[in-house]
Amino acid sequence: MSKTIRSTIIGTGHGIPSRTISNDDLAKFVDTNDEWIRTRTGIETRKFVDLENGQSLTEIAIEGAEKALKKSGLKPEDIDFVLCATATPEAWMPIEAGRIKHALGLTNAAALDVNAACSGFMYTLHLADAMIRAGSQKNVLCVGGDVFQRILDWEDRGTCVLFGDGAGAAVVSATEADVDAGDSCIVGSRVYAALDSEHSLATKEIERDGKKVGVITMNGREVFKWASKCMAQSSADILKEYGVSPDEIKWFVPHQANIRIIEKVAEFLKFPMERTFVNVNEWGNTSAGTIPICLSEMNEKGLVEKGDLILVTTFGGGYTWGSMLIRW
Repeated sequence: MSKTIRSTIIGTGHGIPSRTISNDDLAKFVDTNDEWIRTRTGIETRKFVDLENGQSLTEIAIEGAEKALKKSGLKPEDIDFVLCATATPEAWMPIEAGRIKHALGLTNAAALDVNAACSGFMYTLHLADAMIRAGSQKNVLCVGGDVFQRILDWEDRGTCVLFGDGAGAAVVSATEADVDAGDSCIVGSRVYAALDSEHSLATKEIERDGKKVGVITMNGREVFKWASKCMAQSSADILKEYGVSPDEIKWFVPHQANIRIIEKVAEFLKFPMERTFVNVNEWGNTSAGTIPICLSEMNEKGLVEKGDLILVTTFGGGYTWGSMLIRW
C-alpha cells in the first residue's frame, strides 16, 4: 500500500432560487394537477429563479461556489481552475465559469464551461480528477447549474412539470491518498456518450412572443428506458471495476429526474431506498445542478462522514451518462 496524488472534495455548496412553485401553482396555467405530477414523477415542488427581478443562473451559481469555497478553507487565489457545467448559460460569451471566477476574485484560475446536459457536473468532477492526478492543477472549483424555466414549452405538460432551476458547487483538491486503505478521495469514475439520433431528449424551435426560441422536447418512454439502463449498467460496472459490493456503499446518489427512474435503478442494484438520497420531490430536475445540490444538502444535513463510500450516477440529454465512486 502506498499513497499517491489523488483528488478529494473538500467543500460543497448550493444556491437557492427565490421562488418555490408547487404542483398546484403549475395547475393554474398548465393542464395538469398535483396527483398527476406526484404519482408519475414524485415531484411536489420545484424552485425557479426570479427572472423578472433580475435573479439569474449566474447569481445562484456564484452563491453555491462561494459557499463551497468558504467550506473548503482555501483562499480565492488558491483556485487554479473553474469548471462550470450548464446547458443554459446567461450568454455564450462571456462564459459562466469566467463570470464566477471574476465574482469570487479567483485571480489565478483558468475557466471553462462544459455542456453535457444533466450529466455536466459529473463530467466536471471527472475532468477535475484527471487534471489533479496528472499534476497540472491542485485546486479546481466545479460548478453545475441550469435555469430550465427559460427553455420550457409551457403547453407541453409532459415536460414543463419536470424541471426546476438550481446550482451547486464543489471544491476538488489534490491530496495524498491510499485508495486501498480507505483514504478520502475520488476513487474512480467513468463517463459515456451516445448520439440521440431520434432526438428523444433535445431542443426544438417554437415561436414565443414573436420570437423563435429553443425549448425542450422529450419522448418520455424512450428517455425512461435509456436513463434506467445507462445509470444501472454504469453503476454496476464501476462497482465491479473497483471490487466494491453494494453493501459497502453508504449512499447511492442518482440523478434526480423522476422517482420512478430512481426506484428502478436502485432496485436493479439492490440498493434500499433508505440509502438512496432523494430530493426530486423538492427540486424537480435541475439538470447540471442536480448532483452538486444533492452532495451539498447531504453535507449540510450531516448525512455523510469521513470514510463513507458514495456511489453517484447520472444521465443527460445527448445522450450522456456516467458513474463515480467517492470516498468522503
